[in-house]
This record gives sequence, C-alpha cells and structure tokens, in this order.
Amino acid sequence: MASRWWEYYAIRYFVGSAIGAFLILYLNGYHSSGFGGVLCSIGIAGIKDFSDFAVLASVGFAFCYLSSAPILVFHAYRAHLSFGGFEKSSCCSYFCIATSIVAVGIFSFIYIDNQFVALLFTCVTGFSIGLTLAAFFDKYSKVEEYYKNLSKARVEIPKGKRRGDSASIRADYITSYKHLREHGNAFLIVVFEFILAFSIFHSSSKKVGLIILALWVVPSGFVWLLGSVLERKMVNRNSN
Repeated sequence: MASRWWEYYAIRYFVGSAIGAFLILYLNGYHSSGFGGVLCSIGIAGIKDFSDFAVLASVGFAFCYLSSAPILVFHAYRAHLSFGGFEKSSCCSYFCIATSIVAVGIFSFIYIDNQFVALLFTCVTGFSIGLTLAAFFDKYSKVEEYYKNLSKARVEIPKGKRRGDSASIRADYITSYKHLREHGNAFLIVVFEFILAFSIFHSSSKKVGLIILALWVVPSGFVWLLGSVLERKMVNRNSN
C-alpha cells in the first residue's frame, strides 16, 4: 500500500516542532524561568539570519521529541493498562503507579510554584515512572504475554472465515487503529510540550528545571531494556 502524505513523520510532527520552537523562545525570554537565556548559551541572541532560524527549528524539534518521551513509555508498557476493571494480577502495577505519583507529587508541589502545572506534571511523570517500575518488577512477563498475543491476533484467521476476506478486514482494522493512535500521538505531543514547558517555567531554579526534564525523559530510556529483554526471551524460547 502506497504511503499517504499524512503518514510521514515530517508532516505529522511539523506542528509539534513549530510549537516547540515557540515554547523555547518563550522560556528563553524569561530569565526567571528554569531555562531563561538558554538560546544565548548556544550563541543565539535573536533570529537574525537563516542559520539562527535553522538552529531554532532544530531546538524546537528536539524539544518536541523530548516532550514525547512519556508517550513512548505509555505505548511500550500498555499491557499494564487495564480498561476492563480491577484485576488481582494488576495489584503490583497499581501500587507502583500510585507510589510513583505520590513521590513525584511531593517533589512537584514543593519545587513547581504553580499547583495546576505541578498536578499535570505529577500525573504524566508519575504515571510514566510507575509503569516502568511495574514492568520491571513483573520481569516484563505481562508485557511479553501481551506482545505475543498481539502478534498472534494479527496473523490468525478466525474459524469459518476465508483467508483472503479475513486478512483484508484485519488489515483494514489494524490500519484504522494505528492511524487513530498515530494522529492522536501527534496532538498529544503538543499537549505534553506545554506541560513540560510550563513545568520548567514555574520551576524554582535551573537545577530544578533540569531535574524536571530528567524525570520526564529518563523512564523512556528503560524502554531499551524492555526491547532487549523481549529479544532475549525469544532467543531462549527458540534455543530450548
């Protein structure tokens, strides 16, 4: 199937990059914010020529990408998201998420001087850290089971269905929910950009601003560990 023009990442994330550049300019203009004067530190005192614009665009894209970090975590560990009610097996997940939200909340309400922004930052970051811990303490078993079942569901043909018809319907269904998620992802990034930017803006110091950025981004780095564990488990199954 030929790619549609809106499927390209450059198109989908153009808005996020543009807004990211605007938010960087906003943070840069307020020296009382966590990242006040950040552009001056990389040699940009103003947008005077194309090179300054190119650097600002690059910084905007980088901020857009960093802002999307929690979305990667939510997507990677979505097996721990239960939408069908309380499950006894999810107790560890609930505990990790609740504990993380409380811990991040204590930090946020002390060092972020806007309570609403602190609440938003707490929800996003606490949830991200909680999912990461839940998967880790579960030894990634629930995530592995989810991905195995997902892989089977994408290729198995239901009983009583012809392969051609079923495959076409399945492909259309998969394409539909992927497009919904990817378009939603592009807009959610914009929302997260504002949350991250205003969390940094309302931080009490540059050091706190860096801690906020670290709390936001670091959980996404552990997704590499998830990928490696899943790969290792597949190798172990095939070698037995």
